[in-house]
Amino acid sequence: KEIAHRHPVGVLRAFCSLMLLTLLGVCGYMGASHPAKMKTVSLPIARETISGKAISGASIEEVREELEKQRMQEIELLSSVIADSDAAQEAKESALNQKTQIAARMEREAQIHAIMEAMGVKAKGYASNAANFEDTAKVVEEIHKDFGRIDILVNNAGITRDGLMMRMTEQQWDMVLTVNLKSAFNFIHAVTPIMMKQKCGSIINMASVVGVSGNAGQCNYSASKAGMIGLAKSIAKELGSRGVRANAIAPGFIITDMTAALSDEVKAEWAKQIPLRRGGTPEDVANVATFLASDLSSYVTGQVIHCCGGMNM
Repeated sequence: KEIAHRHPVGVLRAFCSLMLLTLLGVCGYMGASHPAKMKTVSLPIARETISGKAISGASIEEVREELEKQRMQEIELLSSVIADSDAAQEAKESALNQKTQIAARMEREAQIHAIMEAMGVKAKGYASNAANFEDTAKVVEEIHKDFGRIDILVNNAGITRDGLMMRMTEQQWDMVLTVNLKSAFNFIHAVTPIMMKQKCGSIINMASVVGVSGNAGQCNYSASKAGMIGLAKSIAKELGSRGVRANAIAPGFIITDMTAALSDEVKAEWAKQIPLRRGGTPEDVANVATFLASDLSSYVTGQVIHCCGGMNM
């Protein structure tokens, strides 16, 4: 309530920008359509992962599997597992790039935190595994204890593991569905009793245009985003009578750190498919999220709002 009285739109926009800038995957990223542009060697290894373990003879695939299991932040390169010096150099660059991205995200979070504090708004960051049911329940309980209420939930966790169906592994499928869709279920399940008791709340699922239209090479990602849309619509019907709204946003081609790595030629080709002839920005999506999170959308629920420059009509 204090936030709403002081700086309603500014605080919500800052909050939504933070959620979007710390995105694990890009909602509208469709790089699978250009497999030649995608790098295939990425071997950063967590320091805790290699400590005390002899894996010098491990294959590239085994190292990748170890990374996916651990997913540690403190990244260190173990280049000795790669015989090809060119591949080792590429892996080293990838590891350094991931370190830079982690540092950049932390810096952006600190900046937004400072802005909110300057507005007189209480702000606090929490770390948890969104894909884990128990972890999510605990962090939501902690947030509710600290703030007394939860009015807005933005389900924004997302990753991509692109590949054609005939080449996609079970691990690629399970990983994307778990992070992208199960995490949303976990958080909605945890906040539902809180919002029902409050008789108000806004739930926003970050979907994608590919969740509506599909995309070759992204069957797992498209399925997870289509699931986010169906989840929002179902929750809107279940909780509407308690004053809780649920909607989904379907971003298109959004310019982020991930899409910035694409070549100018690829980005130009995408722009040709967009009536507005440009990619979107995180701020474009944050503005839609601000609308859905605020009372400006008090009579909007169960909807999918496309933020794609007209790419999907």
